[in-house]
Amino acid sequence: RISQRLEKQADELARTIDELEKRTKQLEQEYENLIKEKQEIVQDMAKVEDKVTRSKNLLDNLSSEKTRW
Repeated sequence: RISQRLEKQADELARTIDELEKRTKQLEQEYENLIKEKQEIVQDMAKVEDKVTRSKNLLDNLSSEKTRW
């Protein structure tokens, strides 16, 4: 009886461990995807900042041309 109970507990623990390992792998994959997404957003932000800077420079140059005319 005791050995059957211990065996049952061991089986339950093994199932729990399997479920936790699967969940851990899922979370690791989600984390990896989020890190990739973050990197893409950072790159996009850098591109947008560059465009904004160039646009401001263009506007400044155009406004100085306006006063010349």
